[in-house]
Amino acid sequence: DISLACLSMKDMESMKQKYFLANAHFIPCFIPCQVQREISGEPYIKYCLYHGNMSVKENESAALWLIQSVFHGLNIPLTIAGKSISKKVKAIASKHKNVTVQENPSDEQLTRLIRGAHINVLPSMNNTGVKLKLLHALLEGKFCITDQRGVDGSGIDKGVYVMESNSAWTA
Repeated sequence: DISLACLSMKDMESMKQKYFLANAHFIPCFIPCQVQREISGEPYIKYCLYHGNMSVKENESAALWLIQSVFHGLNIPLTIAGKSISKKVKAIASKHKNVTVQENPSDEQLTRLIRGAHINVLPSMNNTGVKLKLLHALLEGKFCITDQRGVDGSGIDKGVYVMESNSAWTA
């Protein structure tokens, strides 16, 4: 009998239903910082942060959606941080005075950005399972917003605000 560790509940159900693997089990992701740090009383700068590897098309789409559909016209600063930020994202960000870009931050710099942000905004453009950037933001950050695709099958049901409509993201 084969045992299989699945990183999302969706994957586990798929393995059981499609491939009849009765011994498929949901095992949440393990990341280096397994204990949420204390954040009360820590100073923060009032900005929102979206981070990710921008060479991944979904991440670039999410960054563009945030700039154009959520933060456009708002007086709330948004920082886009990540690897390989495209010319397109940089050009569109430069047209919005409330949007800044930080390309290729080190792991330490990214953690500082996550800790410093008042809200980590992490919309997901697809439902591909556990998002490690969401786990990082939940453990290191203050508040975190995503959509249902960002948490589906992950077992995460606390500590994150789930928004679906554009208007919910700007409320």
